[in-house]
Amino acid sequence: MRVVVTLGGNALLERGDRPDAVIQRRHVRQAAVALAPLAADHQLVLCHGNGPQVGVLALESQADASLSRPYPLDVLVAQTQGMIGYWLVQELGNAGVAQRAVCVLSQTVVDPSDPAFGNPGKFIGASYSEGEARALAARLGWTIAADGPRWRRVVASPRPLGLPGRPRRHHRQRRAVLTWLTCPRVVFPVPAGLVSQGKARDVTGAMRDLVRRSWVRPAHPRKGGRSYVQRR
Repeated sequence: MRVVVTLGGNALLERGDRPDAVIQRRHVRQAAVALAPLAADHQLVLCHGNGPQVGVLALESQADASLSRPYPLDVLVAQTQGMIGYWLVQELGNAGVAQRAVCVLSQTVVDPSDPAFGNPGKFIGASYSEGEARALAARLGWTIAADGPRWRRVVASPRPLGLPGRPRRHHRQRRAVLTWLTCPRVVFPVPAGLVSQGKARDVTGAMRDLVRRSWVRPAHPRKGGRSYVQRR
């Protein structure tokens, strides 16, 4: 059976956690230990969120006085794809998963006129009190919104239209993923914070894109759109 699992970015960095690498790595290790028995009997495909992680890198980049301008968000999203995939590959091996693990970075195409660019709604980074958030927004040019009792930075989350390249012949990434899916391996094909014309998008959109482009359908999504199990 092929099993598709998504890990939300907040599962790797919980509310109230310091954004230290050792803390995130501990959460990745816990996830790997929980997934290892599943990988022993099934082909496991993992996707992950990255909202808290990309927010940390964005804040670091904006605070770096040696830079003439902060790194663009799409580059930071790609960095988090590699970082989280690296941790997952290592910790699955440490948890005893025998199959080889592969981390795949991915991109997607969006419409530059998508209204989401004018109405940011994707939370990234840490949470703050309203006063702290408003002060950071004024200083750094952020758009902010309430996330429960706390406040966070929000960025655009445009609708994904497909993978980069020419129509009908552009699916090199898709073919690469499908090639890996024919092998008895653990795969991480479509991280949730996809590089998409300078913007990050959400975990549910990533999963829908993966499921559609892998010629399978989602089954039994858990509340919140964070977990899909697919029988193959």
